[in-house]
Amino acid sequence: MGYFDGLADVSFKTDEQGKTIFYPWGIFGKGYIIPEDKKDRFRFTIKRYLQMCVPLTFVFSIFLNLLLFFFIILPLYFVIWVKTSTRGLATSSDKFTLAAATNKFARKYNWATFWFLEIISFLFILAGIFILGHILVGG
Repeated sequence: MGYFDGLADVSFKTDEQGKTIFYPWGIFGKGYIIPEDKKDRFRFTIKRYLQMCVPLTFVFSIFLNLLLFFFIILPLYFVIWVKTSTRGLATSSDKFTLAAATNKFARKYNWATFWFLEIISFLFILAGIFILGHILVGG
């Protein structure tokens, strides 16, 4: 399973009856019961959205300095997609807890992936400190 497969899979849960529940807002919103014939399409769409967001975020917000794209256009696209895709679907009474989300995410990846992400996160923090220091010094 690839990185984006794991990220997309965290948005889905199977309940006791075997129904697939889609949580577009994670632990902060309600879940929608996805019909069996549509669950693979939902997973594929979420995966493609994530695959699109990562490179576009870098290109538009860093290289072209268009933060508007990252903060408005991508979230707006997702909200519209969720509203149209979940229209008419039954909602689930099952809540998606933080513990369940964390456990599911942890089971999707191996230790090497977590260490890699930890190192990359640390490098981003160092880059942020460097940039902030550069801005404050005025150089």
